[in-house]
Amino acid sequence: MIFNLLLFCIGTLSYAVVQSENSEGYQNVANFVNWYGNARGSQPQNLPATDVTQALYAFLSLKADGEVYSGDAYADLEKYYPARPWDEEGINAHGCVKQLYLLKKKHPSVKVVPSIGGWT
Repeated sequence: MIFNLLLFCIGTLSYAVVQSENSEGYQNVANFVNWYGNARGSQPQNLPATDVTQALYAFLSLKADGEVYSGDAYADLEKYYPARPWDEEGINAHGCVKQLYLLKKKHPSVKVVPSIGGWT
């Protein structure tokens, strides 16, 4: 019940945000699902960042207490991509999260938005 209410609120809020932004210009949204890298060979850094205004990243999960967590730790946080060294200094995330961080760093105007829930 709470989950359904949360989805309704998020959907309504998302619609309201898109409606207000559309009055100023277009929105071109790309969707990237965390398992694309394994199943389809796609990589987040291949999103057409110069052509999109938002990148939706799916699928994160939600615990009963409202905490958002990774539904696929390997794809989200652990996978090493060839363009990035696996032994970089410091505490690093890897996987799609790191790739989307680098995409956002290179293209700061792109909004990276997490998608919570769902399945394929």
